[in-house]
Amino acid sequence: MEIQTSNPFSQVKELDACSDLAEKLLSKIRQSLAKYRGIRKPLLEEGVFKRIAYISPHDVEIDHVLRKPVSIFNPGATIMGNDVLIFPRIIPGYFWYASAIGFFRIRLDDLLNGVIERPLRVSIAIYPSKPWDIGGCEDARAHLVNDNEIYVLYTGIVPGPRKFHVYGGRSTQCFASLDASLNLRRSGFLTINFGESRYLPSDWRDSAFVKRFGKEWSFLTRITIHSSQVCWKCMLNLEDLTIDANTLEPNLVNEDWEVKVGWSTNVVELGKGEYIVGWHGVQNVDKRYLNGLAIVDEEGNLKALTNYLLGPTEPAEYYGDRPGVIFGDGLIRYRDLLIWIGGVADQLIGIYVAELDKVLEKMVWISKR
Repeated sequence: MEIQTSNPFSQVKELDACSDLAEKLLSKIRQSLAKYRGIRKPLLEEGVFKRIAYISPHDVEIDHVLRKPVSIFNPGATIMGNDVLIFPRIIPGYFWYASAIGFFRIRLDDLLNGVIERPLRVSIAIYPSKPWDIGGCEDARAHLVNDNEIYVLYTGIVPGPRKFHVYGGRSTQCFASLDASLNLRRSGFLTINFGESRYLPSDWRDSAFVKRFGKEWSFLTRITIHSSQVCWKCMLNLEDLTIDANTLEPNLVNEDWEVKVGWSTNVVELGKGEYIVGWHGVQNVDKRYLNGLAIVDEEGNLKALTNYLLGPTEPAEYYGDRPGVIFGDGLIRYRDLLIWIGGVADQLIGIYVAELDKVLEKMVWISKR
């Protein structure tokens, strides 16, 4: 086996160090704060989502010599036939850990009834092995393409100069393509094109595909620019995994009671050129993660959004490595139901279900403000 000697990051520059690009994007953020702030209220509207089940590390056995993971959480999800395909983040062991992305499936009827056979057999789909994810593979979003290929967006950790793992590395937005048997077809990391150069922000994660336009996809993402973290829409060239900086436009911003916001899930088509997607907000006061839903059009423009509809209220959601968190990552529409499969306290998986009509009733439409 030939050892790789060329660094894939050697031709990529730091976004924050490019004053022209950074100021261009910061200016857009300032304009978007005036446009989008004030739509939401600091309210958690309970009762829309019903808690169906939790899946803990004790409920699974993974294809790994350790067998029982320390944590299993933040799962991407998609539906194939009568099965829900779930891609959780797995931590096999602690102490300078590196996460991997696993895979298991549950029959849809069993999931909705909360009758889940245990132990669940979990295989490892994506593991730390590339320069862009050797420090860990985290928080997958799954997108089924043509019924036989799965696009997975995930956060890769690149080791820092002093520390190897997540608490010292940098976060990159990564892409992997899997076939129906979960064989890896392709993987890589995204960059931003500006002028004649490619750039990386200091932190990049929380992304989702919206719609394909030839070789490009409309795309939702979150990038960090000089510590500012808001959500963006843009166009992604899937052939070379690049985003044209000129297509980046903010479309969801934090309110003044929030540290930051991010897209949480894959998008789900509603029809008539509209898509629903989950998002999260991190609270200033106690750093809890609360969740809402938004509607975007096929280009990623924000059309409507809710206040928070899902947040930690149960003891299980306050006990883990990161108390007070429900986070993404999988959103599924089945008939008149919306199924949200999320990470709980960086420890468990939670399954939540709502009636789609009740969710839509909570939407505030931007054009009607």
